Amino acid sequence: MRKNTVSKLWIGISLVIAVLTAVAAYCGAFVQSTYAKESISWAAQGTGQDLITLFLVVPLLIISAYFLNKGSLKALLVWLGALIYIEYSYVLYSFFIHFGWTFLLYVTILGLSFYTIIGSLYPLDLKALKESFSFNGRTKIVSGFLMVSGIMFIFLWLSDIIPAVSSGTVPKGVAELGFLVNPVHVLDLAFFLPGLIITSVLLWKKDILGAFFAVPMMIFQVLMGTAIVSMIIMQNAKGVSEPLTAAYIMLVLVLIGIWLTILSFGNIKTEH
Repeated sequence: MRKNTVSKLWIGISLVIAVLTAVAAYCGAFVQSTYAKESISWAAQGTGQDLITLFLVVPLLIISAYFLNKGSLKALLVWLGALIYIEYSYVLYSFFIHFGWTFLLYVTILGLSFYTIIGSLYPLDLKALKESFSFNGRTKIVSGFLMVSGIMFIFLWLSDIIPAVSSGTVPKGVAELGFLVNPVHVLDLAFFLPGLIITSVLLWKKDILGAFFAVPMMIFQVLMGTAIVSMIIMQNAKGVSEPLTAAYIMLVLVLIGIWLTILSFGNIKTEH
């Protein structure tokens, strides 16, 4: 049986990721030239997300790495959630920010976070980890939330995509940003939202994969939801009219995600 520990190598690399991400986020939030070539809307979204990345995600990654180094299972789940957020975000930064001096920084963060996630998961024996998780009524609530979230956003994106396809146009957001497609649609519909639904189904069936990945997926949702709220606020501050209703909805989802994460921690029988 393989030992259920994360190598100090990957923990150390995650701290390097934290430093590089802090530099990239600081430049996006406070150095105007970083998004000088972007549309006003895209630049505002980038700045809004960078603020959350710098002041919430990076500290969370560092703190969770510290406790993960002590063998904490809860810290591992939070750590993975923060890394998934960084991986997702820097796919967008690497492919959809105009080429500049930050390009190599974005790509380095993207590559390091990808291999850190894979490298940290490879040695884990998930069957042995099953002894660390319990399944009860809380599990069903978390599973339901993941399923509803996944389906809700699938329908939300399709409500934007299908009318555009039917009319031979492009979605409004794509036209405003000047992109060929909406990269968020691609990442969500191809990877993240199916992942939410699969995790929900596995958790409902009391499968260890569902139990293990439920918290990282919710941590990602909480971090990204907070970033989206910041993006909407920043867009309005820059003169790009975005309905605040969406921010309120995201804030409610963030609070629910935090509550369910705490509930999920209650289902972890052993801390290490």
